[in-house]
Amino acid sequence: MFISLQISNVDRLPAGTAASYTARDRSFEIGRENCDWTLSDADKFISGRHCEVRYQAGSFWLYDVSRNGTFINGSSQRMVGPHRLAQGDRLLIGRYVVGVSIEDERAATGHPQTRTGSTQRELPPSTGAPLDFGHEPFFNPTDQRPAGAPPVSTSSALQQPGPAAPPNRPAEADAILREIARAAGIAPDLLQARDPHEVAAEIGAVLRTTVEQLSLLLKARAAAKVLAKSANRTMIGAEDNNPLKFVPGADDILEIMFARRRAGYL
Repeated sequence: MFISLQISNVDRLPAGTAASYTARDRSFEIGRENCDWTLSDADKFISGRHCEVRYQAGSFWLYDVSRNGTFINGSSQRMVGPHRLAQGDRLLIGRYVVGVSIEDERAATGHPQTRTGSTQRELPPSTGAPLDFGHEPFFNPTDQRPAGAPPVSTSSALQQPGPAAPPNRPAEADAILREIARAAGIAPDLLQARDPHEVAAEIGAVLRTTVEQLSLLLKARAAAKVLAKSANRTMIGAEDNNPLKFVPGADDILEIMFARRRAGYL
């Protein structure tokens, strides 16, 4: 089992700090000094021996042994017990955001590969281009035609109407899809051929992932300002607070933003 850890949020690291660390089938320690992977920290927010990664029963397990905590996948609460590291995990150690990559090398030797679990829904990275769901059929009708059957007329296929909403679908569902499309800045009828439940599930998954990632980014930015002792910091006030900055956990953030408004938040 191979693991790679990579710092993803700092372009220029202090002298003596490696941007990444790799290990194969063994345990190691991470900390500010005299560790397998040493992370420089002049403010000493990172402990001398901050966390351990133990290789046990074919998996890598993270143990927090620090004073100020190790944070996983955007959580505002420090980890309180062992965590089995998985592909795509993100760790916050001091001011460093560390990405986790794990490769099960047993697949290369012909042994069955066990897929590591993930604490988050995995979505493909955004490319900035619209998704192409395709309009081609799963099979070519001409390939499935019995021998001796007359050829299918191409002109009749060209005269068929384009995709339309199922006849039994409630008009309210169509209206909701149009509102979603308008708010997203695309043609109002663009989603009409899609199943409303599928569209809702996809939008919900993308929304949660976006909230989790943005919240993690803002909290890491705030932590960096604290470490830098910057005077330009956002402080929580009596009203108009951004839940992405001050509310722990995606569940509570989504509830405040879309379900139950709370006093003091935008």
